[in-house]
Amino acid sequence: MKNKILLTFPGDVTNTPIAYDLVKKYDLRINILRASINYNMKGSLLMDVEGTPENMENAIKYLQDEGINADFIHPIIKIDHDTCVDCGLCTSVCVSGALILSPDDFALEFLQDKCVGCNLCINVCPTKSISI
Repeated sequence: MKNKILLTFPGDVTNTPIAYDLVKKYDLRINILRASINYNMKGSLLMDVEGTPENMENAIKYLQDEGINADFIHPIIKIDHDTCVDCGLCTSVCVSGALILSPDDFALEFLQDKCVGCNLCINVCPTKSISI
């Protein structure tokens, strides 16, 4: 079972080794995609998490008990191929490689499993062909 999870946590939990606990205590495989802590020490952490459904469920309970909000993210963008001109601007800001131009016909392709949900592609599209 693999999921993208966005954790948001209060400042008093910032120094807790959350990622370590998820790996060590719950046997989860994690890949941190984006992390930030603001001036109030409140933080957010976007990551891919992989493990058994039981371990995932126990880990989510642990996070909630620690006061951490865990939201499952389903990054899905929509591309209107009727208005898209396959210019490739979106591919230049897509750091995860989820948007590519096909080597055969240079048509825009979306690889959903690589998308991290940053939505940078939406703002850069000149024809506004990409949406959530």
